[in-house]
Amino acid sequence: MRPDLAFLVGVGFIALMALGALYSVAFRHYRVDLLRQRLFEIRDHLFICAARGELSFESPAYKMTRQTLNGMIRFAHTFSLTRIAIDRLLNQIYPLDVNMYDHMFADTLRQLDSTQKQIINDRHVEAHEALRAHLIATSITAMLLVNARYAVPLLGKLLRLFWSRGAQVVANVASYAPGSRFWRTVDAMGNYAGML
Repeated sequence: MRPDLAFLVGVGFIALMALGALYSVAFRHYRVDLLRQRLFEIRDHLFICAARGELSFESPAYKMTRQTLNGMIRFAHTFSLTRIAIDRLLNQIYPLDVNMYDHMFADTLRQLDSTQKQIINDRHVEAHEALRAHLIATSITAMLLVNARYAVPLLGKLLRLFWSRGAQVVANVASYAPGSRFWRTVDAMGNYAGML
């Protein structure tokens, strides 16, 4: 192997390792903090609804939902696709009675009117959406699978564009006028990435 090629391969490997470490440490901690913050907001909204009298603080549904949110906040650092896969496998060996929770939750909802049920159900949906976003954002595999329908066609278009126009595209990127289709595409990709 030529020395200059070996150097470039080594630098590329070190750069990939650094990016992997940055992703697995710094970004993951950020996402856990973001998940916890979102769960705190959901729990605070539940509290505000109870403080306004829309829901009783003594309601079993309120207490159970608050307890569930507190558990999610406490163990937010453990949520990962790997952990879920392992838990599902262990659940086949040592079954967890999820039905008991479901029955208890359904019983607490029966004691509420339709507006109160909506408040409780909305908080659960918001928590599940926050967890789903966290799981996707903290798993490279999930991020690729979820975004594949967008990423694969985009990557194909970029490769075709690059091969058809070659270095001309790279040289002309800086000259694209603000507001052009190119920059609107960049904004759209940034907007989409910001939603994750």
